[in-house]
Amino acid sequence: MPRRPAPEDAPQPPAAQEAARLLVRLVPVAVPLLLFVLIVAKGIQPALEERARRLEDLEAVERRYELALEARDEAEANRAELDDPVGRERRRRIRDEGGTPPTGTPQRGR
Repeated sequence: MPRRPAPEDAPQPPAAQEAARLLVRLVPVAVPLLLFVLIVAKGIQPALEERARRLEDLEAVERRYELALEARDEAEANRAELDDPVGRERRRRIRDEGGTPPTGTPQRGR
């Protein structure tokens, strides 16, 4: 029966394996520590400036959105006006008489 080597005689893992194990154990500590050091060194000011810049952009985007909604509503009113047979006839008569067509949305039910 072969004899087992004593623990002190057992082959040692290579240095690269030991270094990799140490690195794997240190990563969960090193990453938050690095973030903390960056915040302490540079401060929170860059993040606050970026936030302010994005809030300014948000106001511009909201304004463009409101303008797009207004344009959509106006286009929808124009489409409804063009689909109205009474309005079409009214515009045809005005065009045939040489006048200018009325502006605005037609009032239905009056």
